[in-house]
Amino acid sequence: MAKPAKNGISIYFRCHRISIHRSAIYAIGKPKYIHLLINRREKKMFIQGCEQDKDAFKIYYTFSDTENVDKCYIHSKWFIEYFADMLGVAYDSESLCFSGILLEDGRTIQIDLNQYEVIAYQPEQESAS
Repeated sequence: MAKPAKNGISIYFRCHRISIHRSAIYAIGKPKYIHLLINRREKKMFIQGCEQDKDAFKIYYTFSDTENVDKCYIHSKWFIEYFADMLGVAYDSESLCFSGILLEDGRTIQIDLNQYEVIAYQPEQESAS
């Protein structure tokens, strides 16, 4: 399995989930909602904490006592389908891990969607959703 990227995300196509790495979500203040802003031409995504609105995604937080780590994710079948189309991968593709950087504003994570690592599919990924 690929090593999680600091301030990054992982996209689990088969279970319609985007996992936001703990360091990334904490870097932007552990918000309840986020905006995912896409520059399709440059294949960049920006993650910003926000208040609830019609364009916001709710963040789901879980805590595992055995792993001693927070898991932060969103579920969105249509957004995952959009990602697959934009990246030119099959909708039931292997999962992908993307690195991100915290921008100088201290509230935005930038993800370069051109650079990623493949995460080999494991059936327990579906049960974690």
